[in-house]
Amino acid sequence: MNTFRALLFLLAFATAGGCWGGGGSTGNAGPGGQVAAAVTGGGRVLLDPFATTAVALGIIVLANTLPVGTADGDIRFRLPANSDVDPEVDEVTLAPGETRQVFVRALVPVLAVLTLVVIAEYVVSGLVRDFTVSWQNAAADSNALGILGALYPTQLTALFFLSAILSPIGILTRHSSALVPPKLPLLNTDVRMFGAMFFFFTLARLQQLFDGTLDNVTFPVGQGAEGYTVKATPSVPLAEGDYCLFWHSVAEDIPLADATQQYQFAFVMDSDANASNNYVASPNFPNDFFAGTDRWYELNYTPANGWTLRCRVVGPGNSVNTVASAAHVIVRGDTMLLLVPRSEFAVARPPFRVTTFCHTGDYGIPAPHDWSGDPTPTVAEPLHAW
Repeated sequence: MNTFRALLFLLAFATAGGCWGGGGSTGNAGPGGQVAAAVTGGGRVLLDPFATTAVALGIIVLANTLPVGTADGDIRFRLPANSDVDPEVDEVTLAPGETRQVFVRALVPVLAVLTLVVIAEYVVSGLVRDFTVSWQNAAADSNALGILGALYPTQLTALFFLSAILSPIGILTRHSSALVPPKLPLLNTDVRMFGAMFFFFTLARLQQLFDGTLDNVTFPVGQGAEGYTVKATPSVPLAEGDYCLFWHSVAEDIPLADATQQYQFAFVMDSDANASNNYVASPNFPNDFFAGTDRWYELNYTPANGWTLRCRVVGPGNSVNTVASAAHVIVRGDTMLLLVPRSEFAVARPPFRVTTFCHTGDYGIPAPHDWSGDPTPTVAEPLHAW
C-alpha cells in the first residue's frame, strides 16, 4: 500500500465514523481544573509490513476546548516520537477554540498495536494531562497474508494490500427472518476484514499445492501445516488457468470442531452481473443472506458430518441446485480463503458478499434465538465490486 493510498483510506474512516475512535477529554479552566484539551484519532488500520519506508498511519486531531477569548488559556501539546510512530510535529500550541490536525507515520508496520502519548499542558499555569492514542494494525500476523504467502509468496502477498478491506465490527446483524430480533455477532462470525484478487496458476503449481497423490503437498485435504483444506463435493479437477481468490477474517479463530454449533461460511456472487436471474428473498425472510446473488460457495459444518464444501447455483423460478466445482477452501485460524477457477463465472470479477452464520440446529428462529451471523456487505447494500 503506498503512502497516498493509505492516507486516503484512513481519512475515509475518519469521516465515516465506525472504526475511527480515540480518547478525548474536556475540562474547565482555572487552578486545580483539568487541562481543557482533546485528542482524537486511532482505530483500526492496515499497514504493509513489507514497506521499505515509513508508511502513513493516520491523522490525529488536537483541540483546545476552552471558549474563544479565555484569558491565559493557551495549551501546549507535546508529541514525542517513539520507536513505533513519528508525528509530523513534536509540539503545537493552540489558543482557546483552536484545533490542529497532525499527520502520523508508522515506523514499525509489523506491530499489532502502535501507540502515541500526547502531553497537553496550560502554557501559563502548567496543569498537565496525558492522552494515549492507539492504532490496531489488522495486517499484523494476518492469517490471510499467511495463506497467500503459501500459495504464491511474492506476488500474492503484494496483492493482499491492494485488495484488503476493513469491515466494521460490533454492528447489529439482522436475521434472515423478519420475526427474529437483530443481535451482535459472536466474535468467530464477526467479519473484520475481507478481500478478493485474480491470479494465474500453472498446472504444476496447482498440483504442488493441492494434488493428494503427491508427497509434501502444501494443502492436503484435511489438516495440513498451512491450514485446514476442504474441496468441493462434487468436484472437478483443477486445471491451469486464471483463478479468483476470495478471503475473509473474523474477530476470533474459526473452530474446526464444535459439539453443539452448526456453521456456514460462504461467498455468494452475482456470477454473470445480471440481476434479473438472482435469488429473490421470500416475504418471510426479507433479509436472506444470499439474496441478490446466483452462485454460492458454502463451507458448512455440523457435529455429525464435520466440514463440507458445496457450490450451488440459482436456476429458473428461484430453484437452487448443487453443481460440480473445482473450488477449494482453506481455513487457518480466523481466516477462510476460497480458490475457484475464473471459468466458473461468466464475468472476470463477480461482485460478492461474505456471509457467516452459526446456530444450534434450529437456525435461531425459536426463542431464545441462539444464532450469530454477519453478511458483509449487508443485504441492504450493493455487493462488493473489485
